[in-house]
Amino acid sequence: MASRPIAVHGSYFHENYGDIILVSRYCDWARKYAPGSRVALPLASARTTGLVGGDAHGLAALRDSRALIFTGGCYFGEPPAGELLWRYQAFYPHGFPARIARKNGVPHSFIGVGAGPITHLAILTIFGTICVGAHVLE
Repeated sequence: MASRPIAVHGSYFHENYGDIILVSRYCDWARKYAPGSRVALPLASARTTGLVGGDAHGLAALRDSRALIFTGGCYFGEPPAGELLWRYQAFYPHGFPARIARKNGVPHSFIGVGAGPITHLAILTIFGTICVGAHVLE
């Protein structure tokens, strides 16, 4: 039986060079931490999964994961002028995996993730909920 994967999530949507390198390093660290582990990227495309050396992608892989690690970046925040659409477009792809992980009992951790300012009440509530449930993974 294959081991449950470790899910790694970050800003890998637009194949930005710096973000891809960062996610790739987290994938390497996950494998070093747990030798023999597979690494899943919950919302990555198949192409991005291949670029960073992931083994699987998709929500099924997240639900089956033994842990979810959020990589560095500053995606839990708002622009100074704060447009509502921007808030949801920036927050949804990152808040959603944490909520799925919580619902499925997958421990999650934020490592080097920037946050704030957050002024929209709904986003603040969701972010507070997922932060309270975060763990230091051992």
